[in-house]
Amino acid sequence: MESCERCPGADKCASENIQPLLEHAYRLHQKGLDKMEILLAVDDELEQLIERYTADISPRCWNKAAVFAMAKVLADADNATEAEGPGLITLYRTKLSHAIAAFEPFPWNVTDLDRKSAELYDRLKSMSNHHHFSKRITQRAFRKLCADLAFGRP
Repeated sequence: MESCERCPGADKCASENIQPLLEHAYRLHQKGLDKMEILLAVDDELEQLIERYTADISPRCWNKAAVFAMAKVLADADNATEAEGPGLITLYRTKLSHAIAAFEPFPWNVTDLDRKSAELYDRLKSMSNHHHFSKRITQRAFRKLCADLAFGRP
């Protein structure tokens, strides 16, 4: 991953600090909330994160946080399913599509999903039970899926 600015006074990378916000946005989106409802539904602690990081952190950090949050979402789904082949690709496409929609209110760049797909793949491999993820989908197929979603291709 590319290096990013450090949070003022924080001991972790900014993207690690805002990852929980994006994971929360994903869960709210899964419940059917739209982007305005997601912003209105965050608690005080997450609201402070939004205020702090929207002004102080570059889009690069938001992009990295989005990749981390997507990795968590996909790893959880991958570890919980036995789907294979086309069903598995559909699962990944659905989860990534929901993440893209959920993260829309935040200052990240969806086209970065294409550039960061190899890093996302590697992160998923490390989070997968027994490296099961890399046995189920090739890096090339995963990168194509990410590129298709990043550029709005079906």
